[in-house]
Amino acid sequence: GPLHDEGVITGNGAAPLLSMQILDGHGINGVPLARASVGQRITLDLALKNTGEPISGKF
Repeated sequence: GPLHDEGVITGNGAAPLLSMQILDGHGINGVPLARASVGQRITLDLALKNTGEPISGKF
């Protein structure tokens, strides 16, 4: 069956923003792709940005 992986995104803002794109080839200078094929060389580009106000107070 298909492989499945999951995790937790954390940041110091109230609403961390995760953006992802698949790039053609190996390296950050590749062109963004809408589709990829098995065996194609790709790079997964991930960025986490803190948005909103920092979370404060006691929990």
